[in-house]
Amino acid sequence: MKINSNIMFRTVAFALAFSFAAATPAYAKNEKKEKVERSATSDHGKIFQDWVIECEKSGKGEKCAVSQDQSLENKGRIIKFSVGYIGPNNAPKIIAMLPLGISIQAGAAYMTDRGVQMPLQLQQCVASGCMATAMLTPETLNELRDASEVRVGVVPSGTSQTMLINLSMKGFRAAFDTLK
Repeated sequence: MKINSNIMFRTVAFALAFSFAAATPAYAKNEKKEKVERSATSDHGKIFQDWVIECEKSGKGEKCAVSQDQSLENKGRIIKFSVGYIGPNNAPKIIAMLPLGISIQAGAAYMTDRGVQMPLQLQQCVASGCMATAMLTPETLNELRDASEVRVGVVPSGTSQTMLINLSMKGFRAAFDTLK
């Protein structure tokens, strides 16, 4: 899917058409059904402008990510975009919880204001939304760190028009630099 930067995202229409209730943290993938609990680390919950640090503990230790969550009052979450060293071998990874009602065939992608576009791999859809992921190379991570805005593109089911969700990157670099 190619994101057309001239298409305007209409938050209200999108949220009404594809609103959903959100509950689980986006990066809490737990294949062995181990108990996962919020961390009491001093950085958990720390806010860096538009980003917040979220940490979870499991039997394998603690994993932290920086997240931005957008929702509309009384309509639920539009997107949760998390980035951290949460991939295999602690590699940098994006996990995005996208709204239900998107076209699986069209896929999803993100694009920085600096012009770099990358696909998001749709993994599964559950009651809280559709999870999409992307592993980050050092180059794509630096692109995110230097961006002032990121746009996530999805295509609502039954349409062919890409809808864009804009994410502010204010505070992202400072928040991400606190991760280990």
